[in-house]
Amino acid sequence: MVPKPKSQGGSRSSMALISTAIDRYQWNLSPELETIAREELKETPEKREKGLQTMRQRIGEWPELTQCPTDSVFLLRFLRSQKFDVDKSMKVLERFIQMRDENPDWFKKLDPTEPHIAELTLMADEENTIRGLTYVFYAKGVTLAHVQIWSPSDAAKIFGTCEKNLAIRHRDINLVHLPFGVWAVVEFLKSLLSSKIRNRISTHSDDVKVARKLGIDAVPVELGGSADLSMALMAKAWAQTLLENRDYLLEMDAISLKTKHPAPLEESLGLKKPSTSYWSYLVGGK
Repeated sequence: MVPKPKSQGGSRSSMALISTAIDRYQWNLSPELETIAREELKETPEKREKGLQTMRQRIGEWPELTQCPTDSVFLLRFLRSQKFDVDKSMKVLERFIQMRDENPDWFKKLDPTEPHIAELTLMADEENTIRGLTYVFYAKGVTLAHVQIWSPSDAAKIFGTCEKNLAIRHRDINLVHLPFGVWAVVEFLKSLLSSKIRNRISTHSDDVKVARKLGIDAVPVELGGSADLSMALMAKAWAQTLLENRDYLLEMDAISLKTKHPAPLEESLGLKKPSTSYWSYLVGGK
């Protein structure tokens, strides 16, 4: 469990920490982002400094924790995602570490130089932690055969667990060209999400409408966006981002809890592991 604040100051744990330097945060972002942070997240220099100090203290008093970064940018992910509520931020941090411990195939040994690795590093970008993320799932050509690649456990991890355990604001989710046959599967997956996130999901059958909604400069030319931006260029830029964050991704492997979460993902989400795949009911199989 995450330690509660003590009435009197306690000594810091002697555990080894990743990024142990207690840096003094300096705002190096644009005035626009500063306005967004203040108006949407209620972030002020005073609230930011107090939140960082409190989180560092609690991390130091956390007996189950083996290692955890304490640098400002890492901790601000969690504080910003919970609008500087330290109790909620610590709880998300706990669930984030548990999720990584319970799913090493998904979250450990993420070396982008390996051809099969494509781990997200979006949370490491401060601008993303302030603005939040907008998602576009381009589903043209997707069939039930593609969907069945995922097991029910995979679906729970992606749609249920990640929403609750990743320190990021999910602002807008767009499903583009969703085939009718996949619609029932999507409806099931939406049931794993909170009502707040479900209300942020919209479907589109027209590329032009997506470009108008998100802005021409924000979508690739294939979706009616800027001629200077293509899916191939976006993929290349993302691959470069992964390589630039290689050390960070590998360093995250050291974060762990001594006490593992006793319940598997399915139970923690209120799901019982079925003997038959969920997908079989949707596609008429056994």
